[in-house]
Amino acid sequence: MSSGAEQSMFRVARFNSFVFQKMMDYSEDDFVAQNPGADHPEFWHADLQAHMYLRDFLERNPGWMDEYKMAAERGGAPAQQMSAKQLKTQTLHIIDATAEREGRFAEAIHQDDGNSAIGYWLGMIGVDPVRHPATYLMIRVARLIGEHVVMCLKGHYRGSRPSIVCPAIVPLFDPPATPSFPSGHALQSYLISNVIAGALLEFPQSSPPIKEEEPGAGPLYDLAKRVAYNRVVAGVHFPCDNEAGLRVAYQCFLHLKNIPSFWTDQDSLKARVQREFPHYAS
Repeated sequence: MSSGAEQSMFRVARFNSFVFQKMMDYSEDDFVAQNPGADHPEFWHADLQAHMYLRDFLERNPGWMDEYKMAAERGGAPAQQMSAKQLKTQTLHIIDATAEREGRFAEAIHQDDGNSAIGYWLGMIGVDPVRHPATYLMIRVARLIGEHVVMCLKGHYRGSRPSIVCPAIVPLFDPPATPSFPSGHALQSYLISNVIAGALLEFPQSSPPIKEEEPGAGPLYDLAKRVAYNRVVAGVHFPCDNEAGLRVAYQCFLHLKNIPSFWTDQDSLKARVQREFPHYAS
């Protein structure tokens, strides 16, 4: 069900009254349209329309969970599976990162909300949800699929947050009420950058990743890395949570590229994004 706040953005009250009926001059034969037009998906709210692509993703990749668990574990491990040495190293990284809090304070707090974080990509690319509905939808699809994947992985690993493991770490804000491993912000950030860089190959100085363990190049990936690292600075993630998110995002990207409606059809979402930004399309 859509939230009340979401509905209020797009809906206004309408009603039929007795006075309205008296104003109308119509016969019973003209009461309804004979050939009503289709309610085209492109007019859906992007958050809700994105579920169609999530459905395609799940149907086309039934074994994704096992594959993504292996990718996550190549990036690290949840706190309870680390050795004492690994846990000490990861914890010291977080404590050292707190020195950067002053310069990243407002940014880290703003990005804690997923919708606010998406605004950084919209601003970098120059996306207006009204003028660029396909590009906006692609970003929302990446966020939704990333969220679904990461929550399933978090539920499997149930990794403790850093401040639970080490009380000396005082988070910048209350940690989310979800497990720590892998990082959702990292997975979603890199996945958004992956699909945009993959669709818009001429985006300045940017290119999608060619290896699981490495991000792509350019400002889209600088942004993803910064958003992910801000979670370490804030004390709500271990660095290895981000590494796991990076690797899983790469596997998600590979699977998304095999979905016809998203990537390979003539009128796929990718093709529509390229028509919106022809100067960035190859």
